[in-house]
Amino acid sequence: MASVLEMSGGPMIAVMLAAAAFGAAAGAASALGASGDPDDRRTVALLRAGLGAAFSACLYFGMLMFLRDGQLIAALAVFALAGFLAYCLTQIRIRTRVG
Repeated sequence: MASVLEMSGGPMIAVMLAAAAFGAAAGAASALGASGDPDDRRTVALLRAGLGAAFSACLYFGMLMFLRDGQLIAALAVFALAGFLAYCLTQIRIRTRVG
């Protein structure tokens, strides 16, 4: 547990990297057991991992901006970016072979 008001510098980045790592792991894991071409699964897993990490980092920095710095407008912009990344995350699918 980390206090938002007391974090800055290294500890803040360490918590963000941990959140991004878990987001990347969750994104990649969602494509591992899916059916489809192995090359497609690998590509989708990498894209989902990147989007998951970026989504987690945006949520984290948005919360820091709002709670620690009191920058409501900047935090809302970062949350909007996180929402767009979440939408992109839901649109990436593994192609199914036809025929």
